[in-house]
Amino acid sequence: MKELRRRAAAARRAAGGVRRARRRPRLELLRAGPVEDGLIETVADELGRRFGVECAPGPPLPPDDAWRAGETDVFASGAVLDAMIARRGAMADEEAPRWAMAFVASALAGEGVGEVFGEAEVEGCCAAIALAPLRAGSGGDAEVFLARVLVSAVHELGHLAGAEHCRNDRCVMFPSSHIADTDRKGSRFCARCRRSLRGLRHEKA
Repeated sequence: MKELRRRAAAARRAAGGVRRARRRPRLELLRAGPVEDGLIETVADELGRRFGVECAPGPPLPPDDAWRAGETDVFASGAVLDAMIARRGAMADEEAPRWAMAFVASALAGEGVGEVFGEAEVEGCCAAIALAPLRAGSGGDAEVFLARVLVSAVHELGHLAGAEHCRNDRCVMFPSSHIADTDRKGSRFCARCRRSLRGLRHEKA
């Protein structure tokens, strides 16, 4: 499965120059399970405004029991990405968006690292965000939850556009080990990470 993701990333990099010259990069936002009304549209508007990405909701990605990490309600993030890549592989090249991002209602677990807030491969094609841990501890505050989702979406989009993790704990690319990291760092790239982005225009305030 990892080899499948590596091949998909290589194919996207090879085609990236042609696609960037033709149009703005397109990001498809997918629901994987119940998602709050308006959440996808709000994230699409924010990412489009700040980074010049053409964002649009895509068809739902129905959760699959095969994604489960053992006998739990947690999904394996790699299995979600593999399902997204497989679905993209069934599309004609001109129909496939450059990137896809799934908003998963449940928690996610990364291979060998335990629960994660999201996952994407650097310069890959697909990303997944876990909504359950972002909602936990918010006290039902919709603004807190939305802010966390936006931080996670920008972080994973950064990976898709070529950014690695960052040591600056105020940069959006700092890896979140705890929800406090997400709340503290905000959704802005530091200057170094901003220079590493490919296919995104400079973010607007």
